[in-house]
Amino acid sequence: MSNSLGYIGHSQTLTGVVVSNAITFETDNGHSISLTAPTAATSDYTLKLPSTGPTAINQVPAVTDIVTGASEWASMVASSTSGSSTDNAIVRWDETTGTAAQDSLVVIDDEGAITGVKTFNGLSISGDEDEEGKFASGTKLIIGSAVDANLVGDSNTLIGRLVGSSGSLSGTNNTCVGSLAGYELTGGAYNVCIGSNAAPGLVTGNYNTMIGHASDVQPGSNTNSTAIGYGATSTEDNEVVLGNNDIRVIRPMSEGKTDIGSEAFPIKDIVWSGTLINRQFKTIATATDTGNQGTVAFDRDYMYVCTGRDEWKRVALSTW
Repeated sequence: MSNSLGYIGHSQTLTGVVVSNAITFETDNGHSISLTAPTAATSDYTLKLPSTGPTAINQVPAVTDIVTGASEWASMVASSTSGSSTDNAIVRWDETTGTAAQDSLVVIDDEGAITGVKTFNGLSISGDEDEEGKFASGTKLIIGSAVDANLVGDSNTLIGRLVGSSGSLSGTNNTCVGSLAGYELTGGAYNVCIGSNAAPGLVTGNYNTMIGHASDVQPGSNTNSTAIGYGATSTEDNEVVLGNNDIRVIRPMSEGKTDIGSEAFPIKDIVWSGTLINRQFKTIATATDTGNQGTVAFDRDYMYVCTGRDEWKRVALSTW
């Protein structure tokens, strides 16, 4: 059935009429709004308006069932990007109307890599990126508050509150993890500070390792020093310190299974309560040879014991 219709007045009903191509509505102020049928439609299609009216401005019918043509009211979001946007950028609401969207600096690429994030729940996040937007070698990674990325040298990793942030960190390849870790560090390289307030005295040293709360190396320019444990402090280069002054026992987990040193890598010297004990295969020529109290030596015929400074006694060895 096809009826010719030119105009329908206000509040008049239109039923059973086929309209060709478009329906035009004229507003009270003389403007017109048209609903135009798609020219590429290949079959009949029905659009059923929602059973109730819209609940907010800028809502339009959105089809929920392609077969029946059922629809519901949905917000029509207008973009405020002036027709342009950043590829793969996260879309954000513009103001509080719920009707306008805007571009974003945060980008998620097709491989899932996220770039453009500056802070996360108040923590600053920064890092150098290569041409593909991914962290590359020779760069820095900073996650934490009050850390100025512009003052941090390359290849440093700083994670935590006020990490390495008392001054500019010109050094490279340092790793500081924990609140205030490496706070005084301004130079040096290849230092590792793990734990809250780790390495409070380290300033410019190299190749040092501090693990544990307030673990430290002093005087601050050490090389290859290691301090492990709460308050452990190394004061010499090329030194390893385990624990603090309150530690009374260092023991293995199991009895009778742990050696100190090995045949291939023997311990050089052992100092026992201030006395050097040095076990070595050598012949002590005289009873006044140079030696420290507690040193033990032996050869094929005798065992020698240094009983005082430069004082030796020996006992003959025999077979049986």
